[in-house]
Amino acid sequence: MWGIVGLVSLIILIILVLCIPLDFFFQINISESPSFKFRLLWLFGLVGKDLRKAREKPEKKEKISKDEQKPGRKINTSSVYQILKIKGLFNNLRRLVVGTFRSLSIKDLTANIKLGLENPADTAILFAFLGPLYYLLNKLPYEINVSPSFDGDINLEAYLHGVIRLWPILIVPALLRCIFSLPALRIFKILVLKR
Repeated sequence: MWGIVGLVSLIILIILVLCIPLDFFFQINISESPSFKFRLLWLFGLVGKDLRKAREKPEKKEKISKDEQKPGRKINTSSVYQILKIKGLFNNLRRLVVGTFRSLSIKDLTANIKLGLENPADTAILFAFLGPLYYLLNKLPYEINVSPSFDGDINLEAYLHGVIRLWPILIVPALLRCIFSLPALRIFKILVLKR
């Protein structure tokens, strides 16, 4: 009896954790000294992790003789060719990508872009072509500003800031559909037989 209660409690806990969204925060500033900031937030901002790693000097790797190397699985080109030939594989992957994008929502997006070419006339022609696109961007519920620079130099200054929210619970059906599909089982069979 207690085993069933524990199992049900664990399932409910997993579902509740999957219902908490992940927020991907990004800030990109392109000017004389470009800067990039990426942060992953969970539990409505209470838990966060910077995604940029500090550059460290690579440590010297000791050479390992062939006898000491661990034997590993190697996938040769014939296996890759067999996997790519599986009927329905790309359709299955397309459904997974579409399901993932459906679980995303843009919570906040701000963009200020200033663009200029060497010749001010070329800048004007460029913005004449970009006019319809800029009109469509203004219809979006985000603050997107694109302005020309007629300084006579090639100029690109951009500031992008936004938050993309991912709902993990919405990815689960697409992921399960992909894992337990016939193409995925065929890939598993190919990998097991080549082991």
